[in-house]
Amino acid sequence: MNNNYASIILPLALYSTFLNAQKCFEKGVNIIEPGIGIGVYKVKFHDITNNAPVSSDSTAAKLFLVGFEHGLNNWFGVGGKFNYSSYFSNDSTSERAHGLDFAVFVRGHALRTKHVDLFAGLDFGYSHFAYDANNYTGGIARADGTYFGFNLNSRFFIGKVLGLRLFYNFDYYNYPNGTISDSASNSYKFSWKSKSFFLLGAGFMLKI
Repeated sequence: MNNNYASIILPLALYSTFLNAQKCFEKGVNIIEPGIGIGVYKVKFHDITNNAPVSSDSTAAKLFLVGFEHGLNNWFGVGGKFNYSSYFSNDSTSERAHGLDFAVFVRGHALRTKHVDLFAGLDFGYSHFAYDANNYTGGIARADGTYFGFNLNSRFFIGKVLGLRLFYNFDYYNYPNGTISDSASNSYKFSWKSKSFFLLGAGFMLKI
């Protein structure tokens, strides 16, 4: 009989020890996470002024980001992040395009161990897009809109405070009322929607 009790109590004690062991993400933790990535997007563009048919295209961008997360409890975190996107352009031209995003997020942490943290997040915020032709036309485009993102993440802590983060994002942008203008005083209204079908990145994180 005593052996039967021991066979039950010992696994329960070990499981309790595992649950109570220190995790890399816990309530009250604060984490800073800079990173870089690359994204490929499908784009839909509409010339509002001339009511032209919606055109579709694709584009790609380099991303530079930094975020801050606070452990609301042992399983959920909240925070904010800043993204800077530099869109690729034809090397034979001097045109430049970039985006700036400011977002808040909530994250659910599904697996937490001493060194591994697997979680998913939802982002929502403001986005600004800017394009400059940088040629004789003086063409520029500016737009303000909204940004929404869903992401899958993994963190691997090397020690207690420093680690590596990998992430895969699905991002959606909506610019409903942008403006295109040039040096000849021409001006057009446009809308632009884009969503990523590939966005992968990596970075470091630091507990503070």
